[in-house]
Amino acid sequence: MKLIILLGLLPAVFCTGAPTEQKNPETIPEIVDAANFAVTSLNGLMDSDPQMSKLKIVSAKTQVVAGYNYFLKLRVQYGSEVKECEVVVWVKAWLNMRKVTSQTCIDMSGDEPAEPTVLGGVVSVNVDKESKTAISFGIEQFNSRSNNLFRSLPLKITNLKKQLVAGNLYTFDATIQSSSCRNTPDNAKKGLDECPASNDATSKQKCSFKVLYQAWVDADKQWTLTDFSCKKA
Repeated sequence: MKLIILLGLLPAVFCTGAPTEQKNPETIPEIVDAANFAVTSLNGLMDSDPQMSKLKIVSAKTQVVAGYNYFLKLRVQYGSEVKECEVVVWVKAWLNMRKVTSQTCIDMSGDEPAEPTVLGGVVSVNVDKESKTAISFGIEQFNSRSNNLFRSLPLKITNLKKQLVAGNLYTFDATIQSSSCRNTPDNAKKGLDECPASNDATSKQKCSFKVLYQAWVDADKQWTLTDFSCKKA
């Protein structure tokens, strides 16, 4: 009888077998501890300012393995953005070991959730408002650093990707060519409709760009061209 009573006192978090849904996860200390560790680990992956902060444990499952797996869905604040992250934390309490074995995050700030993003991983993206700005900024920075008398403009954009680092790092390739417009400040931000491509095919280049966006910094410093390289197309 005493054995049965003792077993009955074990918390729900220690159920064995397949992952088990836990009710009221924010009241279970082991889950709260795993969630706090997960957020700390994600911030370590990001290595950025601002840091993520936990808003809510949306759901939690537990599984007995060689220790315990905690399958967590967390809502977090990241600067002005709200993200929902699915994280697996592996815990071996007797070894004082905790490890994040899986993580993906979705931006919940827009009208529709974005595609899941692995923190630190690179994903292909469709052309949206932010990625268009990244491309435009990269081209403008290229022209501001160029000695070419004529403004260069992209004929084609390929391999557009985004990586979640200390902000959003956009990488893309651009086939660019000199246009009919002078490379002067008054022609900045003009496209091919206003500055048609020149007939000089020898001016065509294939360039690779890396553009970083950090929403939380001063507006005039949010965008940075971190790297670019070009070769003859």
